[in-house]
Amino acid sequence: MKIVRNPQKGFDNSYAKGGMNLWGEGIYFALDAEYPVFSGFGAGCKDPATKKKQLLLCLVECGLPTLGERNMSSNPRVHPDLSLTFKTFVDCASKPEIFATSENYQAYPAYVICFPSHVGP
Repeated sequence: MKIVRNPQKGFDNSYAKGGMNLWGEGIYFALDAEYPVFSGFGAGCKDPATKKKQLLLCLVECGLPTLGERNMSSNPRVHPDLSLTFKTFVDCASKPEIFATSENYQAYPAYVICFPSHVGP
């Protein structure tokens, strides 16, 4: 829950620095909830009181996505002559399943989902 800075301002992207950035630097979101649960990401995200696992359901503004590359840290321009930039890094251009946002305002936590600790790895 530390990553949630303020529900009105989005996430604190400082937690995304220095991590495993396969498709660019930012906060990562999966299209399918099974991905973070069964891949081990967020394994330590448990409610201290109930010890149940927690998952955030978020609203994410993707804007114009581009195929990400390892350690991309800024949003590239759509065209060198335009000031328009890509807003999201994705794992696959044709059918993205993983999205990385680089700006705090692009994602808002909507719900905290709690489930038993025995689900997932």
